[in-house]
Amino acid sequence: MRTPSTIAALVLCTVLSSNVVAQDAPPERRYGKFYNGAFVDISARAARTHVSSGDYNGWSWDVGLRQALVMHLLDTRLSYSEDYWSGRGSVSGDFVARAVSVHGAFHPLYLALLYSNWFGYLLASFYVEAGLGAQYARETNLDASDFGLRLSLGTGFDVPLTDPDRGWSIWLNAVYRYTWADFDFASAAETKLRHHGGWLGASLRFNGLLF
Repeated sequence: MRTPSTIAALVLCTVLSSNVVAQDAPPERRYGKFYNGAFVDISARAARTHVSSGDYNGWSWDVGLRQALVMHLLDTRLSYSEDYWSGRGSVSGDFVARAVSVHGAFHPLYLALLYSNWFGYLLASFYVEAGLGAQYARETNLDASDFGLRLSLGTGFDVPLTDPDRGWSIWLNAVYRYTWADFDFASAAETKLRHHGGWLGASLRFNGLLF
């Protein structure tokens, strides 16, 4: 029959051994290290733009925060952008538009993520997008301004420049986007600012979710 001192010694050994195991165990990760299509992305982009509804050319830039769920589901981007247009030839007028927009993207080739290599990540990155934004536009020569909405459709892809499976990575972003926008003068006249844009930028991407 075991004595009380023997039982106490066994209990003490059990507690000490469990503490050692707990200390040796690696810390729990909230998200996996390897890339599975879920990411948080901080990016900056620039674009050359052409107004299809008038004789204006210009350029744009934006910064944005993007997040996607596993397998690139529910890919959304919140961005702030500025557009600058000047008249071509005999057309006068300079426009500046500042906008806050939300874009949602669908990745038709998302299953390519299962390849778990650079080529699979590139294929899966291809997407089509739709966007909605609020803009404040200004005609600088006439000192006139206007608030309005803008809509857009586009397509793009992302190229991993470093290995996404290390937990964070740098990506190249390329996007084509067509945007519906206009400018309403106080006199009830309207200038349509529908424009094509070819965007190129870079992003810093972290595997996992923002929350």
